[in-house]
Amino acid sequence: MAKFITVYSSMSFSEIYLVRHLLEEHGIFCFTKDELLAQTAPYLTAYSNGIQLQVEEKDIIEAVSILQEHGYLAPKIEKRFNETKVVAILFAVLIILMVVYLWRKGLL
Repeated sequence: MAKFITVYSSMSFSEIYLVRHLLEEHGIFCFTKDELLAQTAPYLTAYSNGIQLQVEEKDIIEAVSILQEHGYLAPKIEKRFNETKVVAILFAVLIILMVVYLWRKGLL
């Protein structure tokens, strides 16, 4: 049995159907989770993260890249090097070394 993973979710039927059609055009089988719940009790979809569009685990990378290419998903932003954290750590080490130096000299 294939494992399905959520790649997109929305509260809007039309948006889910557009995304589903886009993926199916590219040959990716899609499954809409909680679609019947949204049709019969739309007030409950907020508690279930809306209608979820799921694809097979083997198609996840291709599906995400298609959705990013068409603007449905934002591209993953890589974490940049945090200089302020490094500066804070170096400053703390410098203070500790200064305190140890003054203590050894008998000035503290």
